[in-house]
Amino acid sequence: MQQELSVPHASLQVSVRRCIEADLEPLLDRLDVILQGDYFFRAKHMAGILARPHNAVWAVMVQGEFAGVVIIYKQSTLHNLYISNSHRGQGVGTALLKFFQPEVIRSKGNMRMGDPGPFYQENGYVATGADPTKNHIVTMSKPKNPAQAEQLSRARAKAAANKAAKKLADDRQRLIDMGLTPEQVDAALAKGAAAAAAKQQQVAEPALTPLPPPSCVPPQVEASPASPPPTGPLPFPPPSPPGDWRFSD
Repeated sequence: MQQELSVPHASLQVSVRRCIEADLEPLLDRLDVILQGDYFFRAKHMAGILARPHNAVWAVMVQGEFAGVVIIYKQSTLHNLYISNSHRGQGVGTALLKFFQPEVIRSKGNMRMGDPGPFYQENGYVATGADPTKNHIVTMSKPKNPAQAEQLSRARAKAAANKAAKKLADDRQRLIDMGLTPEQVDAALAKGAAAAAAKQQQVAEPALTPLPPPSCVPPQVEASPASPPPTGPLPFPPPSPPGDWRFSD
């Protein structure tokens, strides 16, 4: 029997549904297509994850469309958080972190699609160690003391500064490529910065409602007699066209 649970989100219908062993083939089909060039989930590997009761593979659905996968080990360690490129930038990854509230995250920094570490830092996690056998994997958790909290604050500030600097450099180069003079480029960038600051003051980001349970294993949901829970394999919708999957939202 599967669980399908609603994930709180400000504007989208987001849910997660626990995969069972019968979901192996459709799950692998989507992961193999989308993650090409980064990682290949062997059938035996994924079957082993699905078979262990203390592990869980959750299919992420956004507006009824298959949008990603969350893989939890030992009920509290986040091993994988994949969100399709078409659903990034909408707060889905952040909503999933708030929902599952993992105690530990294994952040893989060698992915072709980018390092997910800054995304986890933005959501309150700090690096606490490294995998002794795989130096590209960093373990992360919530700060447990003032020193870690300060480390998180500095990491967030650095990540925000780097992001802003990259955007400014990209915008400047785009304007130069359009044939603008240096004076025109500076004026356009200043005008854009002023407009962005004004918009930020006027529009407040709607806050997500956090889920009370701290465990990575969501509570059991009793189905009403009129709506019995599904007992068969996860009814995956037709796969979306191949895209670029990322670790963050």
